Amino acid sequence: MRVNFLKHFNSEFKILICLILFSLTIRLVTLEFINPSDNAYYWFSAKILYYGQDYIKWMESFSMAHQTTRFALIIPVYILQKLFGTSLYVIYILPVIVLVICTGIIFRIGVLIENTTVGIVPGILFTIFLPLIKSGIQLFRE
Repeated sequence: MRVNFLKHFNSEFKILICLILFSLTIRLVTLEFINPSDNAYYWFSAKILYYGQDYIKWMESFSMAHQTTRFALIIPVYILQKLFGTSLYVIYILPVIVLVICTGIIFRIGVLIENTTVGIVPGILFTIFLPLIKSGIQLFRE
């Protein structure tokens, strides 16, 4: 049984782990402030759901209630708050996780297309792409 596990722990898997750790390190080193405009609405909308308060009253209190109805953004933030709490530091977890997963997927697609090198190069370029570093930490890009 142990031999079968070691077979699957090949160099491609090791490279993938290194690329994911590299991506995670870059994301954590380049964290920026969360843009407080729309992201604050999503965060506090999820927080209202988390605490079980009157969501309809929350929606009506804003003249631009369309931001409080974007449940495709609010529900993942709500789940994140359920898992990790409602501290403002938790808002950084979801974008970092998504970007690290995307790096792994890009690597895997490159490997499936050609070889490991074709997976590594786009994975690294995706990780260090400056516009993505600047806006990729936001829940909703402006």
